[in-house]
Formats: sequence, structure tokens, C-alpha cells
Amino acid sequence: MELHKFRKNINQNMKFKDCVSDSEIANKFPEKFSSVYYNSATDSSPVSEFLQAYESYRTSSENVYDNVYDYAAMFSIEVIDNCERGLCLGKACGLDSLSAEHLRYAHPSIMVHLKLLFYFTVTHRVVPDQFGYGIIVPLMGKSADLNDTDNCRPITLIPILSKVFESVMLTLCEDLLQTSDLQFGFKKGV
Repeated sequence: MELHKFRKNINQNMKFKDCVSDSEIANKFPEKFSSVYYNSATDSSPVSEFLQAYESYRTSSENVYDNVYDYAAMFSIEVIDNCERGLCLGKACGLDSLSAEHLRYAHPSIMVHLKLLFYFTVTHRVVPDQFGYGIIVPLMGKSADLNDTDNCRPITLIPILSKVFESVMLTLCEDLLQTSDLQFGFKKGV
């Protein structure tokens, strides 16, 4: 682990507004980021809304990929390997404590296992629960005042396997995902 990343500009005398102890400072972040946190174990309404919307879409539209078995057959080791190679190295790990380096330097047979995992995920229409777990971490701005919670933004560290799965699905579905010609930001090749 590169410890020099954690030693940059650390101020031992951080004081947030109205906080006198370290525990009060630590409690400021859950208050600040509660709007981005979602607990699927206690609130299933967004999941049920999504499932209802998906079911109405599936029954009402004619989709090229309605046959999920044909779609799952599109998974190939080459696609999965290319998506894995597209991941950035040196990034923080999620709850699974795996990084892109673990996949990059693993035995090539791991791609066969990932292909089987992704194939069964799509054919059975069940995504592993662990793909939805993440750690919300506050990220401070580079030149921001470290004593103000308004100068930090939340990032979610998700499992590396869910990143690979997402990348594979985006690769396979990119011909179905269309954006307006008026959109210029966050667009491939623009």
C-alpha cells in the first residue's frame, strides 16, 4: 500500500463548526451524506418501483434482446478481459478488499470464472447482493478548507467485480444506449 498518499496535507488541528470532539466530527459526515445513502434492507420501495417499471417495459415494448439466453450468449472471455484491462489501477478497494490489480495479475483462468458468473447473473436475472454494497467516503477538494464539510463530496467504493460486470454490460449494450446529439460531456469520442 502506498502510505505516502495518506500523508498529504494532513492537519492535526481540524475543527468543524460546533464540534469539540473527534466523535462529533465523525458524526458530521453521516449527517452530510445521508442523502446519498440507501439501505435496501430497510427500504425496498425503490427496488419494487424499479421492478414494476422493468416489468411494464418488458411486456409493452419489442426489444431486440428480449430473449435473455441469446443475450447472455454474447459474453465472451475477450470482452470481459478487455473490460478488466480498461479499469484504472491504483484505486481504492471496496468492501471485498479486491482491487483492479488483483484481477490484472491473477491467473488467466479467472476470466472463465467471471464469464460463468456474469452468464448466470444474466440468465437467472439475479445480481449478487454484494454488487450493491459500497462504502461512502468523503473526498475533500484539493485547495479547499479542510475544516468545512461543504468542501467535501461523497464517493462510493464498490466491489471490483461489479465494476467489471457494469463495464461488460455497457460494452454489450452500447448500441442500445443513445444520447442526444446536443450532449457533449461524458460522451465517448467527444
